[in-house]
Amino acid sequence: MKKWKANIPESKGTYILVIEVVNDINIKIGCLGKRKLERGVYVYIGSARGPGGLKARIYRHLKLNKRIKWHIDYLTVNPKVRIKAVFYLKSKDLLESIVANKLLSNNFFKGVIKGFGCTDRRNNYTHLYKLKNKSSIEELMKELVRVARDICYEEQGFIIIDNIMLA
Repeated sequence: MKKWKANIPESKGTYILVIEVVNDINIKIGCLGKRKLERGVYVYIGSARGPGGLKARIYRHLKLNKRIKWHIDYLTVNPKVRIKAVFYLKSKDLLESIVANKLLSNNFFKGVIKGFGCTDRRNNYTHLYKLKNKSSIEELMKELVRVARDICYEEQGFIIIDNIMLA
């Protein structure tokens, strides 16, 4: 593994983790119970509103050793799950639900695990989506940029991550 640093803003914003589930897994996810995730590529939508903003939240997700606090932590600490990329939208506005609803209505993705990552957003079905078809990171990036095109934000970024360890 190589050490990794990225120029991620410390501002508020919304992010999408691109996650690969290497093999089918059965996993207990807090109050959502035991669930099966099939091998494939998933995206998770989250928001960074606290101290350190996007940078702090994204770096936290990349750490393997952490206290499990959110649904996504059950996945990111699992050895059969890898974060492959991060897409972010720097914005003072809370865009998490807007992005989640756009993904749910998009033919590129399908929502999985009702309530995942959105127990504080009762109007949202889920914040975890599986890619319906095998796609490259580049194709996925283009689709995420297309999804974000109609959303008002200050800056966007896409970071490819592979076999990394935080510095």
